[in-house]
Amino acid sequence: MAGRDLRALFSTNDRGLEATEAFTNRQAQWELVAAALGEHLRHTAEPGFDVEDLERPRHNVMTFHGVGGIGKTTLSRKLEAALTGADQRPAQWGEPAWPKGRILPVRIDLARSSGTSFEDLVLTIRAALAGLGRPLPAFDIALRRYWETQHPGESLEEYMRRGVRLLHAGRKRRRCRWRMSSRR
Repeated sequence: MAGRDLRALFSTNDRGLEATEAFTNRQAQWELVAAALGEHLRHTAEPGFDVEDLERPRHNVMTFHGVGGIGKTTLSRKLEAALTGADQRPAQWGEPAWPKGRILPVRIDLARSSGTSFEDLVLTIRAALAGLGRPLPAFDIALRRYWETQHPGESLEEYMRRGVRLLHAGRKRRRCRWRMSSRR
């Protein structure tokens, strides 16, 4: 493409002309995300950390907000891909400092999911976490307490068995199944 002027570029019929994605100027955002995730992992690994202590503040959700068209969705997609696999991470971002397999990115684009209720959002997150294959007592205790308060007498498990369909992290709709921790 070097040496072509814009008028020639936009008036060409050259079928060999290709475009490539350029994702630039997001190094600072990656460094903030990587630092936040590293701190979160250090905090949860501390000996005094109690996963069932629902009174302690949590810092494990990231949100992006701003006017349309500034790249929030693109950045969140790129971060999700980078956290899912090193082969998807832009080379300039470098290797994260935490062990592999410790992060499960779940990206939910609320702008694209209009009409999504709070409950669907929480159940979508829980469905994604079910893929970890390990108990999540703090999440399940908090979810059970919420459900019992908001839906007295209605079993969450029964609600799920009736076939509630959830939007799973911005992907195709699918049936959500998991077993709630029975600890209270």
